Amino acid sequence: MNNHLTELDSTNDPELVSLVSLYIDGQISEEEKTKLEQMLMNNDAAQDYFATQLRMDAEISEHMQPIKVEMTQKRHLVFERKGGIPKIVARESHVTRIGNPDTGEFLELPPGLEDASVTRKRITMIVIGLLALVGALIAILIWQANRPAPITPPATLELRNAGFEETDLSLDESSTNYSVPSWQEFFRSAKARTVAPLKSSSSDTPKEAHSGNNVGHLSPGSFITQRLLYSDNTPLLARKGLHLRVHGWAYVPKQDESHKLRMAIRYVKNIHPEMLQYEPCKTIVTTQSGAWQKFQVDLILPSDSLLLKPSDFEKGVSAGAQVDLDGKAINLSIDNRDRASIFLDDLSIEIIEESAL
Repeated sequence: MNNHLTELDSTNDPELVSLVSLYIDGQISEEEKTKLEQMLMNNDAAQDYFATQLRMDAEISEHMQPIKVEMTQKRHLVFERKGGIPKIVARESHVTRIGNPDTGEFLELPPGLEDASVTRKRITMIVIGLLALVGALIAILIWQANRPAPITPPATLELRNAGFEETDLSLDESSTNYSVPSWQEFFRSAKARTVAPLKSSSSDTPKEAHSGNNVGHLSPGSFITQRLLYSDNTPLLARKGLHLRVHGWAYVPKQDESHKLRMAIRYVKNIHPEMLQYEPCKTIVTTQSGAWQKFQVDLILPSDSLLLKPSDFEKGVSAGAQVDLDGKAINLSIDNRDRASIFLDDLSIEIIEESAL
């Protein structure tokens, strides 16, 4: 070697290093290849550097391509006696070998020994953590089982379609619809209907509803009937002394005399082929004409006995035997047996407990 080699080793010509790297990686261009050949020509140090890099790359490729990594777990047991007491030391090690399976040449990395007691400590900590997690889950389940149940408000008795708003008449050319939802469950009266006062041109119709858009219209001789249900859809059952109170608003076209509206609690036993009803209580609502009037009526079932004869049945049909209404599902019936039309709105019903009397 000459002095120029020593100079090259100490300076590591960046251009030569870069061109050699590009050549080994197979990414050198023709122009760069020509430049590298010129640098190697008549330069022993550059030629030695180039040859050394090629040899190192060949050796690495021979050992590492194709590459294979093997990891082997080993257990080491050491038996010894200290102070007359036998002692056994258990250790574990992991040996890693990297090399070329085609040539059989491998490099073995030094094993790292680990005392088995350390492994046991780790396992113990993992088990303790899992037990703590299981304990926490059990505590959560116990808390959920014992926590107070959410408070559900008690079911209340309520009338459905109490304001007659379930029928949308906004897009209807007519102001009247002969359907009265929830009020025609057993029987249908052709003279009962739903009316939108603001769209009506009839002088008998109120100028506006008491609230909302619609009202119920009962022509003379018509009626509406609704099955009485709680807010959870369970039926109201008859019992001795049951006290019901009905509230609402009524309108009668302007005339000189008062008018009467009949309300009753009924039990419908049959509809077809023979209609058969029982009426444990009834009352009359007296209304004045010319304006919306608020009314309140009480309907009280007999307190001594609910064994009754039929109140309504078809002509020519036997009235049938008495029926004990205790525990039977009951209904509210509103009848217009007057000579004038009656309009209704904003109806409601409640149970009056004895303590409230």
